[in-house]
Amino acid sequence: MFRRKASPATVARKQLVQAARDFQSVGKKAAETARKTAKDVAGTRDAKKVRKQRQKTQAAVQDLAKTAVKVSRRRAKSVANSKEMKRARVSARKAADATRNAAQASSTTTRAQGRMAVKQARASGSAAARKAQARSLRAARKTSSKV
Repeated sequence: MFRRKASPATVARKQLVQAARDFQSVGKKAAETARKTAKDVAGTRDAKKVRKQRQKTQAAVQDLAKTAVKVSRRRAKSVANSKEMKRARVSARKAADATRNAAQASSTTTRAQGRMAVKQARASGSAAARKAQARSLRAARKTSSKV
């Protein structure tokens, strides 16, 4: 016996769930790299210099901020090229394709549900990225305030 082919709506739903999971893993990766960045910045020569020379705090803090920016940029590239991000891109594309197919095959309600799910997945992914960025900023500020 042949297996019955899954309906387009089912395929779309599964792809959207996978996309949401992948965006969540991207957020986790971003948070993890932000933590690493904060830790790296705290251990840099600039941070140690700031702790030792409190009189020259302002110049040292500027150096620390520059270092934090450099390290953050480097880490952001690693997040963009990470396997989690690639997986998220692929699953988002698959979800969009599946949603498109389901929308062509089914009613307007399914189409609306697909749109909402994609919107929600996008929102959760960008929210995770914003959260990670905010965490990174807080960590950098915390490091500079310990000075």
